[in-house]
Amino acid sequence: MWIVAMSTLDQFGGHELFRSGMALAFVACLLEGVRRAGSSIAEEKSEGSFGLLLLTKLTGSELIFGKFLVTLLCSLQGALAIAPILALSILLGGVLGSDVFYSIIALVHALSIAIATGILISSHSIRSMAAMVATFIALAVGSVFFAFLLSGSFIWRINPLIYLNPLFPLQFDLRTDQVLGFWCAIVSSQSITFFALRRRGKSLAADWRREQEGHRPTPSDGAHDVGSAMRANRYLAPWWFKQPPIEWLTLREMGMHRGRWAVLLWCCVTAFLMWIAREGGLVIAIFAVFVVALWLCVASSRTIALLRQWNLFELLLTSPMGSADLIRGHLAGLRRVFLWPCIVLVGTTAALLTNLARQSPNTDYFFGFYLLAGFVTLLFSAPWIGMWFGMKAKTPSRAAILTVLAVVFVPRLAYGYLGDAVYFAVAFPIARAAVNREFLKLRG
Repeated sequence: MWIVAMSTLDQFGGHELFRSGMALAFVACLLEGVRRAGSSIAEEKSEGSFGLLLLTKLTGSELIFGKFLVTLLCSLQGALAIAPILALSILLGGVLGSDVFYSIIALVHALSIAIATGILISSHSIRSMAAMVATFIALAVGSVFFAFLLSGSFIWRINPLIYLNPLFPLQFDLRTDQVLGFWCAIVSSQSITFFALRRRGKSLAADWRREQEGHRPTPSDGAHDVGSAMRANRYLAPWWFKQPPIEWLTLREMGMHRGRWAVLLWCCVTAFLMWIAREGGLVIAIFAVFVVALWLCVASSRTIALLRQWNLFELLLTSPMGSADLIRGHLAGLRRVFLWPCIVLVGTTAALLTNLARQSPNTDYFFGFYLLAGFVTLLFSAPWIGMWFGMKAKTPSRAAILTVLAVVFVPRLAYGYLGDAVYFAVAFPIARAAVNREFLKLRG
């Protein structure tokens, strides 16, 4: 944020700095909800410690609101850190002190909704990876939907229904006659959030007991025919146990033993929308590439970071499985999930760019092909960068954040989109050598 502020002082006024600062701070609040709240309860379920909390005197509501308040307090300092940069826009003119005051309250409001959304989704999931991805998708789709309703001339635009929109407090130009609507939107949105958390807290313990007491059939439970025995044995001996253990673990942490076909279906639908949208399909392609890159970064680092957190690296390396088998199994798990979806996206984008270039000979689409080449090099480099940070970071969340920063955001700070292909071509051998060096240290 400070870099953005310093780069815009000479070219823009305080109003432009205020708008760019608010936009970046809003995105940071959403990502904070994904990072801190997305796996808050699901991670405890996967580790087996969630049931111990329910054995105490804590009720489900106390557990939910305790998670919410602790996560909000830990994240609040990040939202308040933007205040000095937004206050700098007052000195440049065009922004009042009241605008900065209302913007800080609006950011805290957005942060609380993002954290509540993450906790609600996490309480329904048993895989922290799946919970974080679902939280990210829910916040992204919700933000686009409510922003669309806020900007369009629809029935939702009519007062006072507009004040029920949770994004209404985040408007850049808040007029004096809209102050009452500002507080009404905050109170209504926070009230809905409170009742949603309270309702989920009441059913949390009962849902957990129902999950633990759920009956799975066995061959001795009346399985007298071959079909019933096969259906029962499907629970006792999952088919994926035949896979290498690291590949199985990678797929399990992503929740993709069977869900990878849904990912392929999503990419096929996205590719179809890209093709029928023609030039607008390039915007859809950029969004799809961003989602795939973000997900690949988290998946690449999380499994390795979990192995390090559980102190299983030394145990695995003492087995007949060597470091090459660990790396090969992890890459095989990632390949099972991302290979065909990425082939569909890259092939459709290349075909779309070629078709547009033939229809519009006067338009240069070289930049689009260069970006596509950068995405291809990203697909080869991101798994190694994720493994590198997974072995260096202390927690899976920190490993995922560092990988996203190194793969998605650091190239933007250097040369924008122009340096992607060169950046990842250089990062690939460096990360690969670093991963092999870390395994040699563990064997050491």
